[in-house]
Amino acid sequence: MSTYNGEQYVSEQLDSVLSQDIPALSVVVRDDGSKDGTLRVLKQYEERNDITLICGENEGYVRSFFDALSAAGDFDYYCFADQDDIWLPGKLSSAIRLIGESSSDGPVLYCSELFYCDEFCKNPQRSRLNRIGLDGQRMVYEDICSGNTMVFNRQLKDLATIGGSADVFAHDWWFGLVASAFGTIVWDETPHLLYRRTGNNASPSGMSPAQLAKYRVQKIFGNGKLPKIKQQIRRFYALYGNQLNPRLREVVKNAAEGSRFQKAFASGRYRQKKSDEVLLRLTLLAGLL
Repeated sequence: MSTYNGEQYVSEQLDSVLSQDIPALSVVVRDDGSKDGTLRVLKQYEERNDITLICGENEGYVRSFFDALSAAGDFDYYCFADQDDIWLPGKLSSAIRLIGESSSDGPVLYCSELFYCDEFCKNPQRSRLNRIGLDGQRMVYEDICSGNTMVFNRQLKDLATIGGSADVFAHDWWFGLVASAFGTIVWDETPHLLYRRTGNNASPSGMSPAQLAKYRVQKIFGNGKLPKIKQQIRRFYALYGNQLNPRLREVVKNAAEGSRFQKAFASGRYRQKKSDEVLLRLTLLAGLL
């Protein structure tokens, strides 16, 4: 877990994590330079030996998650946890059971749907993150697997962290990319957590058509994210390009090095929603990504 100014909700989340029905559960929390009372709360858990606490300077959530993962030691399975969600009972045991049923001896990533909730974790609405299935091409331009649902094995942890966090735009997107290229993604249609939506991450649920269109444009274009996404794609190709299967290598190489016309008119489907696919193609045609 990485925390930053999470004083208001982090206790409720930690309690839900610590109550999971897993006998050998180790919780590593790295605080990313919080300015509120988060550290005071975390130290109470540390004093009870419930967590391992790392107090760090602010470096951003991606690097902070990578650092926490690096400090976690050797385990069979790992997972990411946000500071303000609530895990439902059986979240981890369900994930580990489904990973076992996959019978894969390579990198495995478990992800699931989730419940969007308000800031009080009321009015849950089930997500629809995976609408048309997952493959490597669909992971290039869209972060489909939500990090707060992820559970993964040691093989994926080792493979996804060989290059560190440099040029990684989002830790969960990165792990999804690596898993889709080299391993197995186990998708659970059953939600196992309450995803608290506050003012900073308001849900599109309940928006008018005009508001929803604005939200989707902002989701693709906003906050200066396009150059960072481009850097992530290029980093992925530089690290793993020679190891990809021929079809996915062609897709990723085009995304990393192709002209705007080659990207915009590439075959196949990139986004889960048709409206988002259109917006993405226009973005590519304009040379913005």
